[in-house]
Amino acid sequence: MATTQLFVELLVIGFGVTAWLVLFVAAALGWQPSQFSQHLGGVALVPLSALAYVLGIIVDRIARELFARVSGTALAHPPGTPVADAELLICEKSERLWNSCAYNRSRFRICRAWTLNFAMIAVAYATWNARVRIHDWRHSAAVTALAFLCSLLAAWATARLNRDYNSQVGKVFRFLSDRQGNRIPRSTLCSRPRLGRQ
Repeated sequence: MATTQLFVELLVIGFGVTAWLVLFVAAALGWQPSQFSQHLGGVALVPLSALAYVLGIIVDRIARELFARVSGTALAHPPGTPVADAELLICEKSERLWNSCAYNRSRFRICRAWTLNFAMIAVAYATWNARVRIHDWRHSAAVTALAFLCSLLAAWATARLNRDYNSQVGKVFRFLSDRQGNRIPRSTLCSRPRLGRQ
């Protein structure tokens, strides 16, 4: 994956984290809507982007641990082949094929992190509105429910994207292995440094 693509991916995640953190701060300090621009209007883009990038790294890691059980670490076909080993082989043998896989993995990681972001935005908004009472309970309930619904949809998309990604990695792995004329022994793959599950 290109460095620029990875940077943008983590920014997309990090800006969502920044949103719900700001809402929690606003709830703690009792900010009214007009005070958001008053307190945050002078924030420079570069420091904000740097903060969002770091927050994106943290939440991406947290989301990875939360979804570890459903992400899967081995390919269904060939059975038992570690995903990390297949990724490493693809990366070594074909940059074009790896870029195609990396694009799908990027979408999976963004959806995975936004499952958490949407849920936290729902909680943060409900907490802020309970403190300042800007919107009535119907409006607050609707916004909170919508954010939780988006979280559920992101979780559904994450599961589907993860399945599609593992399927794609498996197909490319088999293609590269067959093109070499023989199956690469699992022991050989496992002896190599791993990329790690992303």
